[in-house]
Amino acid sequence: MTKPVTIDEIDAKILKTLLLDVRTSFVDIAKDCGVSTNTIVKRYYKLRQSGVITGTSLIVNLDDAGYDFVISTDMNVEPNYEGAILETLNNMPNCIDHFPVVGNYDVHAIFVVRNFQEIDQVRNQIKTQKGITRVRVTAHLSKHGFLPKNLLIQPAENNKNG
Repeated sequence: MTKPVTIDEIDAKILKTLLLDVRTSFVDIAKDCGVSTNTIVKRYYKLRQSGVITGTSLIVNLDDAGYDFVISTDMNVEPNYEGAILETLNNMPNCIDHFPVVGNYDVHAIFVVRNFQEIDQVRNQIKTQKGITRVRVTAHLSKHGFLPKNLLIQPAENNKNG
């Protein structure tokens, strides 16, 4: 297990800024933080080296890419089949995320599809997998959104005991 990283106000500002637009220049971040560009560069690389920042992501406009629906699938899985199901989902076309869950279902996956026929194809492909006992599909009425501005990133509180 790795040691938790202490995030201060400048680190929090760097993370918040990059979550909103990863292409923001270090110069602009430095001006916003009131420090040198070199300070921001060093802190960015420290956050990468510590594992707080693991990479960057591209967000695709699903409408322009030809996808009409985002669907959520919830699955009940027989004991000892979860790993195989997650591996299958990992290789399914248009599966953009999948993970085990706790609650009424065992696995949740998110897909992008072009039409109602593809929704049925996804459901049927999942249902035929060994170990699946139930599949629930929900089509989203709006596109899947990522709201990085809502992610709570706060500096660690100062240690008052020394």
